Amino acid sequence: MTRPLRPLALLVVVACAPGTPPGSDTGDSGAVDDTADDSGAPPDSDTGTGGDSGAAGDSGDSGSTGDSGDSGDSGDSGSAPPCAGRTDGALITLDVVGQGFVFWATDDAFIDGAAAHLAKGTTQVPVMGAVVAGADCDPRHAFHVDAADLHWADFTIELCDGTPAYLDANLASWIASVKSWCPWSAVVKAVDDRRTP
Repeated sequence: MTRPLRPLALLVVVACAPGTPPGSDTGDSGAVDDTADDSGAPPDSDTGTGGDSGAAGDSGDSGSTGDSGDSGDSGDSGSAPPCAGRTDGALITLDVVGQGFVFWATDDAFIDGAAAHLAKGTTQVPVMGAVVAGADCDPRHAFHVDAADLHWADFTIELCDGTPAYLDANLASWIASVKSWCPWSAVVKAVDDRRTP
């Protein structure tokens, strides 16, 4: 089944970083590189192996971690990355039009679906039933999702589509009116399955 085409206006909003006019060449300084490395760590995690100097949702400042203040860059202090000790779920990394989002999932069917999409290179729309204020496993963003309220869909209403940076910038109104999140362009980039057999 194919997904409906998006209006052009939405593509402009999704494709541009905040404060960047459409058509400008922003280079690589604010883009998130979610390519996996051989360390097994989620993409964009600060493992001391280099990587991006910018992050999704920032205003182009190199080294910024988005709008969530000092919550990023935990790897430099020697502390464990967020959610490192969690079990009985999975740490899932999505790419949404070049913006990474890492979250904790406990729904078995969702985790199995994410692993299947990663293995086969297929996509579906992840439907995250509840957006919650406050960072959790991804310190780059000011929100997380309910780990148990997740499922996959072939299509959804456009209202719940958006990028992580858009949610960061409009979080209060998103939680009040939209409530759920279903990024149409999401691609599974990593699944760290920590469920007990």
